[in-house]
Amino acid sequence: MESFDDAAIETGLGRLAKARIGAGEYGLDENEKGIVKLLSKACKLIDEVYIEQVAPGANSVIAELSAQNDDASKRRLEFISWNKGFWDKLDGDRPFYGKEESGPGAAFYPKDAAKQEIERLLSDPVLGKEAKECCTIIARKGGSLVPIKYSEAFDSKLAAASKLVSEAAALADNASLRDYLEKTAKALITNDYTEQQIAWLHLDSRIDPVIGPFETYEDKLFGLKAAFEAYVNVRDDAESAKLSSYSAYLKEIDDSIPISGSKNFSRKSQSFSPILVVNEICYGGEANAGYATSAYNLPNDESIRREHGSKKVLLKNIMDIKFENIAMPIAKELLSPEQLGMVDSDAGFKFVLFHELSHGLGPGEISGADGTMTPVSERLRDLFSHLEEARADVTGVYCGIYLSNMGVLGKGFKEKLYVSYLVYNLLKGMRAGLNEAHAKGQSIQYNYLAKRGAIRFDGGRFSVDFDRFEKTMLELVSELNGIQADGDYGRAKQFSEAYAFMPDEVKTSNSRIGHIPVDIIPEPALR
Repeated sequence: MESFDDAAIETGLGRLAKARIGAGEYGLDENEKGIVKLLSKACKLIDEVYIEQVAPGANSVIAELSAQNDDASKRRLEFISWNKGFWDKLDGDRPFYGKEESGPGAAFYPKDAAKQEIERLLSDPVLGKEAKECCTIIARKGGSLVPIKYSEAFDSKLAAASKLVSEAAALADNASLRDYLEKTAKALITNDYTEQQIAWLHLDSRIDPVIGPFETYEDKLFGLKAAFEAYVNVRDDAESAKLSSYSAYLKEIDDSIPISGSKNFSRKSQSFSPILVVNEICYGGEANAGYATSAYNLPNDESIRREHGSKKVLLKNIMDIKFENIAMPIAKELLSPEQLGMVDSDAGFKFVLFHELSHGLGPGEISGADGTMTPVSERLRDLFSHLEEARADVTGVYCGIYLSNMGVLGKGFKEKLYVSYLVYNLLKGMRAGLNEAHAKGQSIQYNYLAKRGAIRFDGGRFSVDFDRFEKTMLELVSELNGIQADGDYGRAKQFSEAYAFMPDEVKTSNSRIGHIPVDIIPEPALR
């Protein structure tokens, strides 16, 4: 093995809080536990596939470390497993094993391929369509670049995962769960996830899993390739029922979003948009690659969204752990004392919900000169991930403003939302560093708002200027939605370069709160 930087590993682990997540407290019966145990094994395989996608060679190092019993090996294993690779996500992706830097294309593209060579393949009249697909890697064969389906590139692990998911389906009494798992087992070996994602949208089961390649954050070269992830959750019916009423407002909110620039775009479908609150019990792959996911909104495929809508899932136990262990301690250290009482777990929870709802609002596809529709993600390429996260954040705040003005949310909610957004989203999130898509998007928001006086930093403390915040936020909502509606890569790049940087006051403040965990290591009880 290469050498480990054990000092960096100790520093990194010291910045993480371990948190037990499990199944016992959610009252699963024996049959449900049997399903979860099979899916948990599938999650482990999805983990291994994801690592092959982003850090080839890491699985063999993990296997070697797992065979050791000494404390140093256990610490190394814990950190490499949290990062899902050799690069420290807490320190700008600096390598803590060996010297090799992480590449922007992960392992989706050959390391010896120049960007221009890949672009030629993507525009090839014969191979270009398949090369652009989210579920193919680009490989070199006989000196030429060719697309290879995930089901072929990772065949043995995906076939094994498919078998486990199929066994779980056979145990399922719930018809919709059985249907989803059967379609998932098939998708893993056929590389076609369309029917599986539609089945997931209509899943009505206490156990709510999602398995497949969906998010494209790891492809920092073109933003095309999806990484594998897996969640196994238990639905919280009471909390889900509380939030379901917001879906009724999505169409009117969407129609009211201020959008600057071009109007040559289509909006995303609001025909079906369920909201689900769950508790996570196990996971794999990008679901918790470095930073533990608090919520997600799927599918990402615009053609499926257009016809079938999207589903928003909030991981309540993960959010509660982060609020208690990270957000509130940050607020006590960095927020103006006058506004500390406005940091509110419910406002933070609803902000995350509104963020996920906003992924399903706004521009979805852009009309070209010939009338063909192109997904925004394809137009903005490597810039899409962080700009989309920024757009969903500010549009999420806009949702809160709209619903408050409609009288749907209680008096004083907006002020709590603004302060909680500052702490729970910006100050907590930017600690991840600009290599992470959400944090980069958060830096754009912070710098835009701070430059216009909507966020203040005085005497080592941050605060919201309530007289300026809402007007400035609405301007930012219009700008970010306008960039996507326009689909102009140059405009997007110019805006990103102007605002995506780590401001000095945030750097200084981050050093002051180094004793507060940056994130958590969720430890599943069923593994």
